[in-house]
Amino acid sequence: MATRENIIEFPDNAVIEEEAAAWIIRLDSEDVTPDMIASLKERMRKSPRFEEAFTRLATVWSDADRLAAYRLIDPLAEEPQADASWSRFMGGAIAACLLLLVGAIVLSTTQFWVATQQLTAETVKGERREVGLVDGSVVVLNTDTEVHIDIGRRSRTVILESGEAHFAVAEDPDRPFRVFAAGGVVEAVGTAFAVRVIDKEVDVTVEEGIVEVFRRTGNNSQAQLQREDPESWNSIAALAVNERAVFDDRQERREKLETSALARSLMWRDGFLSFSGDPLADVVEEMRRYTDVDIRIEDEAIATLPISGSFEAGNVSGMFESLERAFGIVAVEQSSDMIVLSYREEKENL
Repeated sequence: MATRENIIEFPDNAVIEEEAAAWIIRLDSEDVTPDMIASLKERMRKSPRFEEAFTRLATVWSDADRLAAYRLIDPLAEEPQADASWSRFMGGAIAACLLLLVGAIVLSTTQFWVATQQLTAETVKGERREVGLVDGSVVVLNTDTEVHIDIGRRSRTVILESGEAHFAVAEDPDRPFRVFAAGGVVEAVGTAFAVRVIDKEVDVTVEEGIVEVFRRTGNNSQAQLQREDPESWNSIAALAVNERAVFDDRQERREKLETSALARSLMWRDGFLSFSGDPLADVVEEMRRYTDVDIRIEDEAIATLPISGSFEAGNVSGMFESLERAFGIVAVEQSSDMIVLSYREEKENL
C-alpha cells in the first residue's frame, strides 16, 4: 500500500537568488501594500541568506529608481553624486543587465511562482466528491476512496490509497502529474483519465489525451519512485483516448473501448451505474461498492443473466424494482442487512 513520507526541502543558493529576484520584480510591478512590506520583513527575519541576496540585488536595482518600497524597509546608504549624465548612463546599463538576469531566472525557474497545495481527501461508501486543485486540475472521488495530493513547484503527485478517482489535469509541461496506485504509476501532463485500485490491481481508463503507465520494478519503494529514480520504473503502456489497461506486478491487459463503453464506465461521476449485457453477478458486485447491504445470488441461472440499463448508484431498492419488472427477479430479505435475489416463483414457495 502506498504511504506518504515527510520530505523537507533545504533550498540551495540558486533557489534563494530566484526568490529574491522574484520579490524585486513583484515590488517593481505591483502596488506595494503594508501587508506586502510585512511579508517581506518576515521573510528576511527568518532567512539571513534571503536578506543578503535581496539586499545585494536591490542595491543594484535601486539606481534605476525602482525600489522606493524597499527603502521603507531598509533605506540604502546615500552614495556621493557623480556626473549626472554618467550616473544616468550607468544606472540604465545596470538596470538593463539586472532585468536580463532576473528575466532569465524567472523564465528558467517558473516553478517558483506556481501555487502549491497539500491535502488529503476521502469519501465514505456511497459518497462522491469533487476537489478543485490550485493548478486548475479537478479530481472527482468515487465511493469509498482516499487520496493524498501534493502539488509542488516541480511536480504534481497524487497517492490513490483506495477506491477510484477521475482526474481532469490542467496542462503544465514543467510539472508532470503522477498518480501512484498500488504498484503502479500513471503520468500525464494535461489530460483526463480515471484510476481504480482493486486489491493489488490498477485499472486505468483514458478519456482525453495520452497517459503513460508504469509498473514498479523489483522491491523499489514508493519513496524511490517519487524521487524519480529511472531504475524504479518500467513503462508498460502509453494509453490514448478510449484505451484501458488493467495490471498488477506480474501481468497486464490492454483494450480499446467503444465510445459508448467509455461513457458507461464514467457515469459514476453523475451518480449512475450503466451496463450493457453484463452478467447480473457483475452488476451486483458493482452495486455493493455503494451500499452496506449484502446482496447475494444463490442461483447460477440468475448470476449469468445479462443485464442492460442504468441504475442510480447505491439505490438498491430501485435496482430490485427494475429486476422484478424486467426479469421476474425479486429481493428476498434474509435479515436487516442481507438480501437474496431469486426468481418470483421461488419467493412464493418460501
